Amino acid sequence: MKEHAAPWEQVLLPATGAPATSRHMKLLRKGEQPFLLLPQKPRLRAAAMALYAPQSKAARWMKRGFGIVSRLGFSLGLENLTVSLRADDPFVRYLNQVAQTDYPQFAILPGNPNAPGQRCIFLLFDAKNNPIAVVKTSGSPDGRRLISQEINFLKNVPQHLPGIPKLRSVFVNETVSAFAMDFCKGVSPRFNDQTSVHKLLSAWAEPARVATVADTVLWKRLLSEAGAKISQAARELGGKHLCTVTHHGDFAPWNIRVHAGNWIVLDWERGEFEGLPVWDWLHFIVQPAILVHEASAAEVLLELTELFANPFFLQYAEKTKTRGLELALTCAYFDYCMHVTKQTEGIETISAIARLIGNLFLERY
Repeated sequence: MKEHAAPWEQVLLPATGAPATSRHMKLLRKGEQPFLLLPQKPRLRAAAMALYAPQSKAARWMKRGFGIVSRLGFSLGLENLTVSLRADDPFVRYLNQVAQTDYPQFAILPGNPNAPGQRCIFLLFDAKNNPIAVVKTSGSPDGRRLISQEINFLKNVPQHLPGIPKLRSVFVNETVSAFAMDFCKGVSPRFNDQTSVHKLLSAWAEPARVATVADTVLWKRLLSEAGAKISQAARELGGKHLCTVTHHGDFAPWNIRVHAGNWIVLDWERGEFEGLPVWDWLHFIVQPAILVHEASAAEVLLELTELFANPFFLQYAEKTKTRGLELALTCAYFDYCMHVTKQTEGIETISAIARLIGNLFLERY
């Protein structure tokens, strides 16, 4: 793997010593970093914007405007870039196989360069230039580990659960790991759509699956990483019994696509089959509030107290046997953000909310 290589160069073999074709593409940057690698054809450039899930109103308008000017054939703000594809590259052959055509058109979302384990997402077009599949891939050790975790989850998840994409195929060799899924149409849900959140998360909870919190993988991981730093409120949870759930781990609007009323949740590298309830619902509210809307700790606390009184949330709490454990589970969630996932963006607000929730717990109990 080349140092400082563009993310897609970490999974495509260098164009030396074998026949190669040149793919002329357009690069859109965000700041100094590659943000989207797009096909030359205007219609395909517009279609490739499906890879981007904007959250703020300004970003949604930007995406809409980019789609319009792309369809009109304009390419302002885009750089010309050439990608070489070797005929003997096993990963290129895999892309051809998934797209069911030789050397398909594609777009690439390079992923977050600041996150460990950066992964590329290829959007593949079929012979008629329709989006057909998404391939997630990485050539770095951390990225390949995350790809492997997501593959294992998708291979073993119960097929009857709604909202989880189907694994189409897997590619692994000595340098690259990848898997393919069907292309998912749709947009991100609104952050205040609690009705749909209740419907999906309730479907991921089975009341018969009761466990002691201390026996769950997430709890053991939290204790291992946080140690003495774990909050007093969270410590109260260890001996409690509750209903374990299918847990996503990054259940935020930008990882969800909604089409015709149906939700598909993407990015399952943190998925667990016996997770703690409530955490995904908290994540859906907390992360957009902090990272998109730049809410203060007090404003997020208000949203959470309103959530705990929401009739849909109360039904979920009854089903998962968590009535009365809301504050303790919330403290544990913030502990997990700080000590296990080690969230960096918005960490000051996360820490401030954790203190407020902890104080609220002490006042009540």
